[in-house]
Amino acid sequence: MIVSHSRDIKTKLEASIAGAVAARILSRSSHARITHVFDKSFYAEVGDQLICGLAEDFLNGPINICVNEIPRTLNEGTCIEISLAKAKIWEPKKLGPINANNLFQNLPATYRRDLIDAKSLMPKSLSSPLFRNIAQPALSEICLFLRDKKTAPVRAIKSLLGLGPGLTPSGDDFLIGMMLLLHTVGEKDLFRKLAKIVRDLAPPQTSSISNAHLSAMTDSAQANCLLHELLFALQEKKSIKQALIRAENFGHSSGKDAIAGIITALFALRQRHPPLNRKIMF
Repeated sequence: MIVSHSRDIKTKLEASIAGAVAARILSRSSHARITHVFDKSFYAEVGDQLICGLAEDFLNGPINICVNEIPRTLNEGTCIEISLAKAKIWEPKKLGPINANNLFQNLPATYRRDLIDAKSLMPKSLSSPLFRNIAQPALSEICLFLRDKKTAPVRAIKSLLGLGPGLTPSGDDFLIGMMLLLHTVGEKDLFRKLAKIVRDLAPPQTSSISNAHLSAMTDSAQANCLLHELLFALQEKKSIKQALIRAENFGHSSGKDAIAGIITALFALRQRHPPLNRKIMF
């Protein structure tokens, strides 16, 4: 565990917006140490937990804080102090009763047609032979679990954790999308079962950054705002294409991978409770 002492503080930052998880972490200590620095963001360790700092209004999420400016002097190991005195706490917009089948029906037809033979939407970033041979059986096993609620897919989730390219590997983003959808449509039992497996297995399987985002999902059922906005658009049947484009463009492939998890979960639930007098669309 890294502990920052007052005498080590080189930079003080003021947050304008803070995710609920980040706010809870910072309520225990305002001192942090930079672990990763990127062009418009950074990650910092507070105790043994990570938060993500971003340029103001760049992106909201459970472990994210928005700051007015990211100093160029930030480097790995730099000690900082973060103030939440003027910060608004971000939480996703609350949705009313949600019907999973309606969400599926409101998807553009191309997404429904793109479901592959295994009845899941394989993230393109996992489609190479190197990853596909691991991901495909794992996705099939998880879908089977969502349909019959029997054997917990421990082996499948372990296979997906840390799988694929990216700062947050594709398999992790897929699981975040899937868990978010399950919680959103009221499948709390399925969510809790998957969340427990992810919580138990993730730390040694994936990166510290990805584990921080997975932990936020399992603990708070929250992800980045673009995914919540997509689900809201599908629920309200408004601006769906725009919401899809925004979510798809998040990260190198993170948005697309999470969307694949959302759609796969929707399809699996639809198979368990097919709409009456309607053919299931592929």
